[in-house]
Amino acid sequence: MVILNMLFALLMIVGSALFPDAAQVLANEPLLIHNVDNALMRPGETATFSLLVTNPGVRSYSDVVISDTLPTILRLASAGASRGETSISGQAVQFTLGHLAPGETVTMQVSVRAVDNVQIPADALNAATLSYTGGLPRTVTAAVRVTAGRLPATGERPLQSYKGILETIALGAVAALAFGFGVYLRFRRAT
Repeated sequence: MVILNMLFALLMIVGSALFPDAAQVLANEPLLIHNVDNALMRPGETATFSLLVTNPGVRSYSDVVISDTLPTILRLASAGASRGETSISGQAVQFTLGHLAPGETVTMQVSVRAVDNVQIPADALNAATLSYTGGLPRTVTAAVRVTAGRLPATGERPLQSYKGILETIALGAVAALAFGFGVYLRFRRAT
């Protein structure tokens, strides 16, 4: 995963050098962020998906809509937004925001409950899609896992908390390999 992130960063750097306007276009369009507060659930437990849409640009956007269809192992408990209209139809929630001004941020919440008769362990990927006039739809996801129980409190930190350390080690390893390969090539040319 770290290597993929490094490759993506390299592609972004090369892409921004070749197409300098592309990064500017993406940086000015509305952004949708999707999180969940309880990613490890048991049957019958609840979780809340938080959605945030923001307009970092200087241009207004119209007909802004966020659509969220829940996976079948989750049941909708409630949904609401800081502004706009919220409509619910079965497992589908739609937030109609209309106009999104420059610098404006709107928050939305979707509360769910894991069904009692789910075959565990089960993973659910909740996808929310942002659409607006003149732009391409963008989909973001947040995942939950429904399981039989919780891990015991061991005092150990999850692997995610070591992510920065692991990325630094991987980056150092890649740099060391590149340096070693450069030395090897220089040595081969000299002989």
